[in-house]
Amino acid sequence: WEILLMLEKGLSLPEGCAIGPDGCPTVDPTVALVGAQLPYGFHKGSCIALMVELLASGITGSPFSFQQREMDVDETSTSPTRTAETVIAIDPIRLGAVRNIADLHAHTDLFIEQLSKHQNARLPFSQRLAARTRSEKEGIEIPKHLYDEIIALLPVDSQDDYASRS
Repeated sequence: WEILLMLEKGLSLPEGCAIGPDGCPTVDPTVALVGAQLPYGFHKGSCIALMVELLASGITGSPFSFQQREMDVDETSTSPTRTAETVIAIDPIRLGAVRNIADLHAHTDLFIEQLSKHQNARLPFSQRLAARTRSEKEGIEIPKHLYDEIIALLPVDSQDDYASRS
């Protein structure tokens, strides 16, 4: 769950997705931000999180997430983090898994198509793709105060052109 987004919208978190700093479950985004987001998929999700943490921090010598949090001045810190990146590149053609990129796309499309037939399956990109398609057709709504803040960032001579559209 995007905790900051839920906080901004004034919404509660779903049950079971976060704990507060005392380790107790919470639906309050503010409390969750000083606590922890629980992994998806319970033990499988925590294993994935462990794997990512070890790949991202463990083998690069970067601070682990708990160490980075301790180094931040405060929760709104914009100071640079001391992090590195791990990039894993796999060429399925060299592995002999497929003959070419078209075969790779056909093979993965088959899997995605089968997966998307299941009612409870949620593909990571499906909501974002639907939202992008909808916003391209219908536009997006933003709060008036945000629109005004954006207009204020424009050069003064072009503000009138946009201010009349609000």
